[in-house]
Amino acid sequence: MKLINACLVFSLFFLFYGCYSSRLYGLDEFRLESASSEISLMTMRGNTNLTNFHLGSGVNMRLVYMDLDANCSADLSKTSEKISVEKYNLNVQGSKKKLSWLSRYNSLDWFKDIIAGVENRYMLETGLIFHIYSSKQNTIWSNFGFSYSYEERVSEDVKQSPNAKNSYSYALKLDNIEFNQTVCGTFDLYDRKNFDISSDSSVLFRINKILGIKNTYTMEYENEPTRGYKNTNHKIFMSVIFDWR
Repeated sequence: MKLINACLVFSLFFLFYGCYSSRLYGLDEFRLESASSEISLMTMRGNTNLTNFHLGSGVNMRLVYMDLDANCSADLSKTSEKISVEKYNLNVQGSKKKLSWLSRYNSLDWFKDIIAGVENRYMLETGLIFHIYSSKQNTIWSNFGFSYSYEERVSEDVKQSPNAKNSYSYALKLDNIEFNQTVCGTFDLYDRKNFDISSDSSVLFRINKILGIKNTYTMEYENEPTRGYKNTNHKIFMSVIFDWR
């Protein structure tokens, strides 16, 4: 319950901060684009075989000068004695459209994954978004950026590295069904053998304007994982989505 409240407070904070800033600086063009939360049952195969719960929350706001996205999530597992959190993720990204086909973005990300042996990972990223194709139903875009990461792993030294990141995404929106596919690669500029690849596929069935059912398959591959951990993790999420707006 505390984590659910934390997710809600996090999203509401950015909502009210955006409203406050727009009034403080006279930005009348502030608009809340979307706000949502999800509760999922997650099945994982890889470093461990388990089923646990996933909580997530996010907001998207449009200001005069940029779009602001903020997302947070946590994975929980329950034993006979207590509920523990296995993974945390917090991401804030600001983007601004330069041309009809090009946007610039900056983001800050914090990540912790006990199952994968990552105690803390901080990442600062900047890059470009290429809007390749857009229609009423179909959208294709690609991100290319550079980041700097500071990472603490279990029983290993602190690792700091500059990275290059490239991702491709496709979205299909019909009346009550949405499909999304994203493939992303992150490459260490100091060590060519150190790279991560992930794929995320999801289908969302909308019941009404507020409620939806979402199924997601995620594959995460790490070429140089933490010592003693596996390279690949597979995750399946069965989620209930709540759209606040």
